Amino acid sequence: MKEKIIDAHYIEGNSKDHADYFVLIAENLSQASILTAQSDEATLGVVMSAELTKPSIRPILEEIKGHSKIKVIRHEFPELDHRFENGLSIIYKDNFAAEVTIKKEDLGKLESILEKHSDYSLILALDFIDRKDPVLKVLSKHPGLCLKIICSNIDFEQSRPWILDAIDIFGSDNVMFGGGDKQAFEAILAMIDDFSSQDKENLFSGSVSKWYKLDA
Repeated sequence: MKEKIIDAHYIEGNSKDHADYFVLIAENLSQASILTAQSDEATLGVVMSAELTKPSIRPILEEIKGHSKIKVIRHEFPELDHRFENGLSIIYKDNFAAEVTIKKEDLGKLESILEKHSDYSLILALDFIDRKDPVLKVLSKHPGLCLKIICSNIDFEQSRPWILDAIDIFGSDNVMFGGGDKQAFEAILAMIDDFSSQDKENLFSGSVSKWYKLDA
C-alpha cells in the first residue's frame, strides 16, 4: 500500500519532502501534457483544470485520453446549471474523476443535481464546513461524493473542530486533504494522531487513490 499520498501544489517547485507519492496539479492541457511527460514513479496522477460548463470539454477529453496519468478534471466555482450537469455526464462516461470548488451558498444546488444523478461521483473541495448545515448532511449520504479539505491558507488550530467534524460526517474513506505544504501535512498528522491506523491510511492514501482513480 502506498503511503502518505497527498494532493499538493507542486508546480511552482514547492517541496516534495513530506510525501512519498504525488498528485500534480495542472492549470491547462498544455501544462498537464508537460507534467505527464516529465512524471516519474512517484507521480501517481495529474489533476487538470478545465471548464465543465463549456462545449470545449468534449474535445479536451478526447485529446487527453492518451495521457494515462491525467485522472481528474477540476473546475473552480462553476455555474451549477444544465451545462454543468452535461459536463459531469461527459466526465462520468469517459471515466475521469471530477473535482469542483463551489460557493457555500451553492451547496443546495449541488444537492439537487446529485439527487437527480445518483450514479455520478464528485470530489467537492471546501475550506470550511458547518456541522449544523442540513444540506451538508444530505450530501454526505450521497454514495458518490468525496469531501476534499483545502489546506491552503488556513489556521489549523482554529480549523481543527470543523476538520474533525468533516471526517466524522463523511467518514475517513470519503475525505482527502489538498493544497498543503509540509507544514500543513505535519499539522494534519498531529490532528489525527489518535485516529486508528486504518483511518490514517484512508485519509492519506485510500481516499486519494479511490476518488482520483489512481489505480485505474
